[in-house]
Amino acid sequence: MVLELTDENFEKKVLEHDGLVLVDFWGSWCTACQQMKPIVEKLEKKYDDDEIRIGHLNIDKNPQISARYEIEETPTHILFEDGEVVERKMGAMADKQLERMFNNVLGK
Repeated sequence: MVLELTDENFEKKVLEHDGLVLVDFWGSWCTACQQMKPIVEKLEKKYDDDEIRIGHLNIDKNPQISARYEIEETPTHILFEDGEVVERKMGAMADKQLERMFNNVLGK
């Protein structure tokens, strides 16, 4: 199951994590977000937590983190490495495009 991120656990689960974390910023009203959800979950099953941690963050329920990362469009996917932003993409995309975000960092 994909990790549910919140304003309260974001620092511990993302910023303090050694390694890669892909965060899927989404809204319940967002059709493209609903289309992306199974793609993100498929990737979460494909990779173990040692390679990449994947989490969802509902922007409506977590306004502090959404504001901090200036989320203006959903879905937005931000890739963190050792707590630092290394890549950011907005909008719906195919699973291969999303996977390419972190495979470049993993050297695959």
